[in-house]
Amino acid sequence: QLHPEDRDRVRDGIAKTLESGRAFMDECRTLGAEPRGYRWIAIAADVDTGAPAPSTRLLGIVHDITDRKRSEEEHARVVEELSRAVHISEMFVGTTLGMGRRIYDAQLLYKLEDMYTGILVLGVLGYFLNRIIVRLEARLAHWSSQR
Repeated sequence: QLHPEDRDRVRDGIAKTLESGRAFMDECRTLGAEPRGYRWIAIAADVDTGAPAPSTRLLGIVHDITDRKRSEEEHARVVEELSRAVHISEMFVGTTLGMGRRIYDAQLLYKLEDMYTGILVLGVLGYFLNRIIVRLEARLAHWSSQR
């Protein structure tokens, strides 16, 4: 059974395929007993040219692509998290009120203690951001369904 959000699109695509004789290809969800309630499938089909005209039969394949789709969803989520982290760090360092500006001003005014404190804070921030990115990257480094 097709997912309700995909049902009309797939039915319309199949109807157009039967009318035009062109190949049908789509990706959609099917409802099932999964923990998430659905699985992703890829469909590729052609009109059965051996059937009497007008043909109402398609010949094709259905392939389970759930693992790939879930990896893509995870990838998009991690990219969003990384973008947010980069944006926050840019605000922290690169603005006129940010730490980078404070370090620069401290250097110009020979406030060495403030300058080195700022450099140390940015170093610690960079270290922890790097640790987060390495962990997120490790989750994305598996491009097959094997983990």
